[in-house]
Amino acid sequence: MQLRLSAVWIRKNLEDHWILTVYIDDEQSCLKRPDIAD
Repeated sequence: MQLRLSAVWIRKNLEDHWILTVYIDDEQSCLKRPDIAD
């Protein structure tokens, strides 16, 4: 389910393209990002 959330979150933050690699590479990133806590 995290992957699905990441896809949505990434779409909202295409500006931070780098986050795409960081987030997917580190699932724990979701815990550090309350923005996608939804």
